[in-house]
Amino acid sequence: MKKYFWFVTVYVIAAGLLYVGCGNKASFKPPTTGSACTTTSDCPANEICKSGNCIIQGNLTCSSNSSCPSGQNCCNGICSNLRNDTGNCGYCGNGCTSGQICQNGSCISSQVCNNPPCTTGQTCCNGSCVDLQSNTNNCGVCNQACPAGDVCCKGLCVDTQTNANNCGNCSAACPSGQICKNGNCAAASPCSPSCSTGLSCCNLNCINTQNDTNNCGSCGNVCPSESCTAWSSCNYTSSCSETGSRTRTCTTYTCSSGSCSASEQLQTDTTGCNRSTDGTVCGTQSCSACSYNTVCANTGSQICSTPVCSSGVCSSGTPQRMTTTCNRSTFGMSCGANSACMYQCNGCIAEGSYYQYQCDALGLCIPMTSYNNNICPEIVGGCGVCQPGGLP
Repeated sequence: MKKYFWFVTVYVIAAGLLYVGCGNKASFKPPTTGSACTTTSDCPANEICKSGNCIIQGNLTCSSNSSCPSGQNCCNGICSNLRNDTGNCGYCGNGCTSGQICQNGSCISSQVCNNPPCTTGQTCCNGSCVDLQSNTNNCGVCNQACPAGDVCCKGLCVDTQTNANNCGNCSAACPSGQICKNGNCAAASPCSPSCSTGLSCCNLNCINTQNDTNNCGSCGNVCPSESCTAWSSCNYTSSCSETGSRTRTCTTYTCSSGSCSASEQLQTDTTGCNRSTDGTVCGTQSCSACSYNTVCANTGSQICSTPVCSSGVCSSGTPQRMTTTCNRSTFGMSCGANSACMYQCNGCIAEGSYYQYQCDALGLCIPMTSYNNNICPEIVGGCGVCQPGGLP
């Protein structure tokens, strides 16, 4: 009986010393509540269901540090982030006391956010109040940043491009039987369980790679897109035509027997050749004879006309008309009838003369005295009786 009492006494004293020695240190807190669960919805906020137990998001079971994700340590068989785990703050087993948080591996008072205090639903992280349910830099717990491209949805880092429960946006769940593809709900892949004979699974779709230009021969092998030469100059049937045509050669690619093959095609276009030709000269200029105000005028005028296009037709009925100047030289040209013969005596002979009208250098018609025996013959004796030799 005494031995039993002594054993009990020693056990109680040892337990008391152990308790006193640890009075300022919180007991070891593994990052798990240990609550049994079937799905994550059975767990408290910031926890997920793993192997039938609720654990802090991101914490996985482990056997050594090397079996944990980068930046985490294996503490009591659970991967823990020593920078923000209040149960393992800085090192395994270092639990923060009530009213403290683990920040950068050190237990600090949560009172740093008390001026003003955080509102309901917010948590103090690094001296700032954040919502652990939606903050991508503090998702679920402080300092737990989501991978690039992920979104924090209800304390969980998810890829809203592929997550069927958060497709495109948090809580945007796809209907049963659908998957999330590029942020949109879509029918489940026809590639499951497998494609029909002759088809390949490309980007969640069964594709015939023998004739698909986007997956020619193999998934993702895209045939080149159509390429065309520059348009040729426009061709018109006449200078007045308002519609014409132009051509270019285009190369298109098709997938045949798993290979991209090219074919050329001549394309014709008319819309790019429309034009207006109204008023455009379309024929040879023609001019009337020159007209002069007087016989001796050196300058005159003439009317010239040129056919132009009208409504796509070359028309001489609506020509361009213009007056141009004519130049000539009329000097010495006869400009009037000769006058009657005039006689004057030269001894006993009457010599005849007349006025001949000619154009001068200034274009004026002036009389000029002329002697021409054929026109006005001499009259011997016309001025008296002449002696032999024509003398009086």
